[in-house]
Amino acid sequence: MNFHRKLPIPQEVKAEYPLTKRMMEVKAARDEAIRAVFDGRSDKFILVIGPCSADHREPVLEYISRLRKIED
Repeated sequence: MNFHRKLPIPQEVKAEYPLTKRMMEVKAARDEAIRAVFDGRSDKFILVIGPCSADHREPVLEYISRLRKIED
């Protein structure tokens, strides 16, 4: 293999681009919202869509509407 440059490991990226206090607060709030779904404290649901299927808004909205019909 012919490498052009080494990809940084996650710790290096975190060190180069540290989170601000506000970013940490937002992440903590989002983590708690997700935890509430898994714990059953929230009636929301989580939908995980990979980047390949979420590159355009229309397919994502179509997929969500199909899932909604299945849920109903």
